[in-house]
Amino acid sequence: MTLPCGHTFNPTVLAVHFLYQHMRCPVCRAGHDAVMRLECVPTDVRDAFRAKLQSMRESDDPPAGLLIAVNVADVEQDLLLTVEVSVPPDKFSALAQTRIYRAEPSVGTSFNAYNTQRSFSRILGTFLGRRTAGTDECLRVCLTHPLFELALYSAPIALADLTSAHTFVITQHNQCIARLHCAPHQHECGVQIHTSTIVQTCLARIQQALTQYANLSL
Repeated sequence: MTLPCGHTFNPTVLAVHFLYQHMRCPVCRAGHDAVMRLECVPTDVRDAFRAKLQSMRESDDPPAGLLIAVNVADVEQDLLLTVEVSVPPDKFSALAQTRIYRAEPSVGTSFNAYNTQRSFSRILGTFLGRRTAGTDECLRVCLTHPLFELALYSAPIALADLTSAHTFVITQHNQCIARLHCAPHQHECGVQIHTSTIVQTCLARIQQALTQYANLSL
């Protein structure tokens, strides 16, 4: 089965992916955050898909002996924020990348303010300042971490539609987890991240790896 983005997958595997996580391409993330309903699967194979989903959800629950804790600062130090610019046809390349740092030494784990590296705002502001209103290029923001299964992206926006200030929003499962407020003319960027969601995402991946290791060791 070939998706609108051009990437091709086994139909059964793709259906499981859409039912379990989201309806985005596993390669380029094009698509929707919504999860496909089981009712969309043909009736004669619905029970098989239901059983597969149940087993996948059960495997996500870690054994009691594998519960762990992490230091929030250790998670934060590996976060990378990248602004990407489109290169026709429908390809994106990195424009500017930065590590992010907690703006305040608070211990809050909801939305927290973060700072970027100084060169990040300067590069982004210089690039936008050279663009004309008639350009057909687009920008999007990407958040990555070594423990993320896939990178997280904001919706792309055409450069022609950018105002003097714009906020890029990154979502996961229809929940906002990060915002980048960009004011290119002032060479300023403000970042807010829902820290608890990021930490939970990383913990889930660690738990999954430990569970798989424990199952292989039995």
